Amino acid sequence: MPPQPKSLSARLRQLELAKARVDALPRGTKLSFEPMREILGLATRTSLRDWCDSIKGFEASGAFVRGGNGIEWEFDPRKPVAFLVK
Repeated sequence: MPPQPKSLSARLRQLELAKARVDALPRGTKLSFEPMREILGLATRTSLRDWCDSIKGFEASGAFVRGGNGIEWEFDPRKPVAFLVK
């Protein structure tokens, strides 16, 4: 995958593409960590984990359920994209 865009306008375009991808998914779809990372167009697992850890209000928004120790991450794909665009 190409490196993550640096400018805000490029990141917004990347999120708009992600929105189109999640809009094509059936309602009620839940995604694990890797499929969500791919939809967002992030090059590494660390990128999404960093976003989940550092973006203020992201975890509290209910956009995802954090995984760990054999528990799968769970994303409602529309919620993370909407939160990140906002």
